[in-house]
Amino acid sequence: MSRNTPRTVLCLLSAVTALSLTGCPPSAFPSPPFDTSGDYLGDWTGEVEILDEKDAAITCPLSMTLLQDTSLGYPLNFGLAGAVEFDYDCFLPEWLLDLIGLELPALTIPVVGTLQADGDIYLTADVCIEEDLCVVFTLDGVGQDTDSDGAMDLFTGDFEIYIDIPEVPPIEAEGTFEVAAVDE
Repeated sequence: MSRNTPRTVLCLLSAVTALSLTGCPPSAFPSPPFDTSGDYLGDWTGEVEILDEKDAAITCPLSMTLLQDTSLGYPLNFGLAGAVEFDYDCFLPEWLLDLIGLELPALTIPVVGTLQADGDIYLTADVCIEEDLCVVFTLDGVGQDTDSDGAMDLFTGDFEIYIDIPEVPPIEAEGTFEVAAVDE
């Protein structure tokens, strides 16, 4: 055995230990295709169902705010949070608004979700906003960075919402949406 053998073994063990402690190299993980953080405005178009009756398709305003921390490591840098806002007056029929007997503010729903490496985005909520106002909500779509500046400019796709208010028939709506980034 030569005098350098212990040194060579020690160097090899040190290298293996260093590699095992660092895990996979950062380049092995995908980066988000864009940053979704920002405010978005647009519309949703769909049908509203109350008492097993669907109304004709309507178009209503939709706004959202999304937050994403792209500085986090994978997979946390693909996580999204934010809020989506619907206007009750646009999609609830007049008879139901009269039955409720009060003017409802816009419905703001906190959402969480994920961005995929291909730009697909899935946002969801299953919350009770007030004591007896519960909402199940999903947005499933695709984000786009149309000007290649690293920020999402457009988000389009499908949505579903289910609203449960005491003493009111359940409200369901589904359809499509499109929102664009608000220039600041």
